Amino acid sequence: MSSIHRQSSLLHRSHTPSPASAEVPELHSPTPFSSAHNIRPATTSRLEVGADRHFVGLGPAALGPVIALAAVVITILVSGRAAEPSIASSAGILAALITIVFPWPQLVRGIRLRTAEGVSGSSWLMLFFAMSSWALYGIEHSDRYQQVSAALTLPAVCGVLFIIHRSHGISATHAGLTVTALGLGVATVALGGEIGSAIVVIGTCLLIGSTALASVMSSIPVGFSSATLNISSLAQAAWLLHSCLFGKWIVATHAILVIVFNAVVIFAAQRRLQHQPPRILTLVN
Repeated sequence: MSSIHRQSSLLHRSHTPSPASAEVPELHSPTPFSSAHNIRPATTSRLEVGADRHFVGLGPAALGPVIALAAVVITILVSGRAAEPSIASSAGILAALITIVFPWPQLVRGIRLRTAEGVSGSSWLMLFFAMSSWALYGIEHSDRYQQVSAALTLPAVCGVLFIIHRSHGISATHAGLTVTALGLGVATVALGGEIGSAIVVIGTCLLIGSTALASVMSSIPVGFSSATLNISSLAQAAWLLHSCLFGKWIVATHAILVIVFNAVVIFAAQRRLQHQPPRILTLVN
């Protein structure tokens, strides 16, 4: 063997380590930057181990309809009895008290988490004007339950709007459209009488529910409080009992629509959160 070949062989043995050598890290196939950048650490969900993931959110969402069904059953049982007026009045007082309470869980949650992610500014803005309209409805129809509940609910609603504005802002365009629509609604109530009131109440309810659902579906709703909507459904069940016994069909229709929308929004929010990391899931009510 020539000296050149001998030197080449020695160089190869001394400077070309074996792939199995501990000194040489195992090489991996190159990963494109875009793929490597999008890799996320694996996370495990803290949802109940024994629960079927297809049924996540059904429990909180079903609470409102179950309570509403109970209200209907009570209405049927007491209708025509001597205790009907006292039960109707008691239901009105209970509904007013619960209505005053319902915005507070959302307000407390926003203050505690310092975010209103997943909470619709448009829906709460419309809710503010809706509560104002209910106060006017109470004055027009001499309904003291609506007057008191609407007037005392407005401060907490304003607090939620402030948290939403600090968190992600409220679109000036949406605010303008909301004010315009509800201004037209007030005019419709004034000029249209009972039918006009029904159109405005139902239309406002549909707008609030649809915007709340759209906000939940387009974000990770960590700031969303299902407790607020469940308390709202409880209040509406009491309004349903009160209105059925007193024959207030507009209030009864509104109560049913609110309960349905609350159930849908709660279910959608729970489903949106079920695949999120544990850090987010721990924020869910």
